[in-house]
Amino acid sequence: MAIPAEIINTVTYQLPDLKITNALLISEEDVSIPNIPEEANAQGTTIEALDKVESGSKDIVIINRLSAGEKNQPNLDKIMKNTLRILKNEGVAVAYEDFDEITHSEVASLSTLFDTFENKEGENTSSFKLLAMNQTSEETTEGVYWIMIKHTAIGDENLVFRSFLDRTQYVPQNVEAYEWIFGKEFLSPGGVNMNRRVFSQFDDLEEGKKMLDIGSGLGGSVRQVARDVGLKVTACDISANMMALAILRHRQRPVDGITYMLADVMRYQFKPESFDYVYTKDCIHHIFDLDSLLRKIREILKPGGQLIITMYGRGYGPFTEEFKQFVSSRRYHLNTVEEMEQRAKNAGFSEVEAENITPIFKQCLEKELKRAVDHKDEFLKRFPEDKYNGLVDGWRQKLEFIKADNHNWLKIKCTK
Repeated sequence: MAIPAEIINTVTYQLPDLKITNALLISEEDVSIPNIPEEANAQGTTIEALDKVESGSKDIVIINRLSAGEKNQPNLDKIMKNTLRILKNEGVAVAYEDFDEITHSEVASLSTLFDTFENKEGENTSSFKLLAMNQTSEETTEGVYWIMIKHTAIGDENLVFRSFLDRTQYVPQNVEAYEWIFGKEFLSPGGVNMNRRVFSQFDDLEEGKKMLDIGSGLGGSVRQVARDVGLKVTACDISANMMALAILRHRQRPVDGITYMLADVMRYQFKPESFDYVYTKDCIHHIFDLDSLLRKIREILKPGGQLIITMYGRGYGPFTEEFKQFVSSRRYHLNTVEEMEQRAKNAGFSEVEAENITPIFKQCLEKELKRAVDHKDEFLKRFPEDKYNGLVDGWRQKLEFIKADNHNWLKIKCTK
């Protein structure tokens, strides 16, 4: 048995400055590590023998099938502490699990663990910074793996934002309530019908071509386009809760051609010219440095590739105090449609079409609000009344923001 070959390939591509001269495999099974450099002096050990491995001696540690499942829980703390102890600073840990063996809730809990675990030795504290969770693409080995980097400085903006999403807006009950109002598998205005409407504006969606969905959420959009068109889609989201639920929905209704990954698109290094299309719906208004994001998207698109964005934007009316508070609480970074058009052009895109679609936003909100009011009894069978009141008040507030020309909805389409 072997660890999937793509794991080492991904690590070395993501971290080109990493010099692998000492590697360690923690495993209770006899496995090999394909593509490990010959000079890596790769060694294997078991959980029992971990304490004997010299501190600060390894560039990379691979943890094989020892993180998930009830049987592994008693040893997980020991494995994590020793992995941090054994790694050099800025060394890399990879945890690999069989995709079919890990539960969707473990996707979220392990991702959180790998982003927050600390090891204190005397006055020194080290922790992991989660780079990504990837699903393997090799058909013969359905697996999932996390890539973590050891560092000694505690605190990371990426972790803070992921934690903000997973502990506030995207706690499980909120997600279920949003889904009730937006429609099954969707968490943004207009649900499945709006998603299909936006997809139809790509010029030439063709079976077998590749798409990256940034902020894929519950995965409704990627399943829709993979099923209807036959695209090969990479679903990328920064929220561990979202990714866990997307994988759960995938297992309930499998669709071929989708690969799931938990990552910050601003940090993860996709290969240049690797996608025919990039799609992001109601996500990137959370990102401050949109100029860097757009340049990065252009780099990973193939020549002639297309990008379509829908996102929240700002209008031209003076901001109300309520809207200022709303934007701050959601960590939005809002632009006008003209500003987004110019940003896309500055990033090097051509055929830039920027459109203010706020009238459609208003229609979607009114339709969703009417459904909530008309079917209140149905909602209250599943959720508490304060959740209902919060949603209804929130939708009415957004309509007031639109009326004041504060809250806009934008669509940008452009070509490399």
